[in-house]
Amino acid sequence: MSQAIEVTSVPVPLTQMVRGQRGVLRSAALEGGDGDMLMAMGLRPNCRLRLCRKGETCIVAVETGCGGGCRSGLDKRRAERLLVEPDVKKA
Repeated sequence: MSQAIEVTSVPVPLTQMVRGQRGVLRSAALEGGDGDMLMAMGLRPNCRLRLCRKGETCIVAVETGCGGGCRSGLDKRRAERLLVEPDVKKA
């Protein structure tokens, strides 16, 4: 039996998620070319992602609908500025 997934309505900084947690990127409060860099790495508004590693360097996997994707590393300062709506399993 598959479990239904829903997205909460309260975005949290990426650094507040737990390892393995998935969610949807809602916004990124970055300055200068940092926003362009994230877009080039596939971290765009409304993309699905999974937190693979948390710490001074966070590693996120960008998930695509076709089963592909990529993993990218972000320093903690940038990761704190990414607001993500975490997935919540419905009971």
